[in-house]
Amino acid sequence: MSKYHSYLNSSASVITNYVGTIPLSSFLKEYFKKNKKFGSRDRKEISALVYQYYRLGHYSGYSSIEERIICADFICRGSASAFVQHLRPDWINKDGSLPKNRLEVTGIKWNENVHTPWLNRLTRHIDHSMFAWSHLLQPDLFIRIRPGKKEKVINALEGKQIRWKDEQYDCIRLPVQTKLDEILTLNRDAVVQDLSSSQCGLVIKESIPKIEGWVWDVCAASGGKSILLNDLYPGKIKLIVSDIRPSILSNLQKRFLEAGVNAGYHFVADHLSITHPKRALPPVEALLIDAPCTGSGTWARTPEQHYFFNDSCIQDYADKQFNICLNVFDQLKANGYLIYITCSVFEDENEKVVEKLLSQKPLRLVHSQYIDGTQRRSDSMFIAILQKD
Repeated sequence: MSKYHSYLNSSASVITNYVGTIPLSSFLKEYFKKNKKFGSRDRKEISALVYQYYRLGHYSGYSSIEERIICADFICRGSASAFVQHLRPDWINKDGSLPKNRLEVTGIKWNENVHTPWLNRLTRHIDHSMFAWSHLLQPDLFIRIRPGKKEKVINALEGKQIRWKDEQYDCIRLPVQTKLDEILTLNRDAVVQDLSSSQCGLVIKESIPKIEGWVWDVCAASGGKSILLNDLYPGKIKLIVSDIRPSILSNLQKRFLEAGVNAGYHFVADHLSITHPKRALPPVEALLIDAPCTGSGTWARTPEQHYFFNDSCIQDYADKQFNICLNVFDQLKANGYLIYITCSVFEDENEKVVEKLLSQKPLRLVHSQYIDGTQRRSDSMFIAILQKD
């Protein structure tokens, strides 16, 4: 058996046993831990094949899992891989440069509504066809350079002969396989942050030129947005960070230490079950609510989430997002700002949540927009900035 048939069989085994209850990256890690025969190159190739399989979304009609794996790798890889050259040599030199051309070679007729069955639930501000197409290509890797560190970062990349492209918002685009921890002092000099996420910083700064005082990152996760705020308003803000997950908050504290960022308060809290934290917190100038969501704007990075998604959960997320905002609202000073962000492209999680907040709380809308990453190989996000009257 050739190594390519071995890759095919192994990736089919992964797909057969994966049911989507944990991230695919975690499942693959456990799979390779149990199957120690695979070297680093084998693990990389098998993982790529599995991810490509899920990039085809809800297309069906393939004769087997194996046939779909071969088609998906040809369509989504970007150029004909050695895997495809070995198993489908008749496809070589017919692939063209776009997924659309490669789809035609495999005999698949593109239908965006088959690929993504819930397009009718997307916002009108994102092109529905481009949203579906964007899942066929893996997004790039982005880093946001921290203030005063650009020359150091670029010198480090060029010293390792890493291909890079300077983008807006202090961002650099890199090949997705770049091993950054071997090149840069992460968090101190640059943070891994998607182009659209970094663009949120520009939107915040333009809408709120000045903030001084306490800012509460309510659903802080790994702290990327907190570090962004720290860099936007250097020496002007004092951070409060909270999250429902103790392990995540522990990782955040480690990251803050590396980044040289301080938080005046950091604590675990479930903002769905309480109206305010059971501790004395100062009134805040701004609430940053990077709300838990479907993650639909990041599915090109995690195609398994698209594949296993059930749109019945959208309203559950919308209710959760609205209630989190309600439960921390009283901590916001008069004239303070509520910054609402999701990495979702569903209207129910974004515009409708904002409309509901405006109808029930003394708020006015300062600015809202979608940051569309579908045509620039990055994530898509929604941001709204509201001011308390």
